[in-house]
Amino acid sequence: MLCHRATMVQVLVFLAIVAALAWAVLSSMDNWADWVVFGVIVLTTIGAATAIYPRRYPTKKRTFIRHSDRPPR
Repeated sequence: MLCHRATMVQVLVFLAIVAALAWAVLSSMDNWADWVVFGVIVLTTIGAATAIYPRRYPTKKRTFIRHSDRPPR
């Protein structure tokens, strides 16, 4: 139960930091160019997070055959 409580505290702190940063960024935007730069930063962050996420399982159902288990030809 302690681990779950610690995780919830971490999530709440993270959300508070994100909210504070979002407020600071959104309150300082003056024109459309600031919005374009902000959008590029957000999309780059999402793309980087997607690129480094390891795929652990195949997307389609495939059978895995090890070369040592393959029958001789």
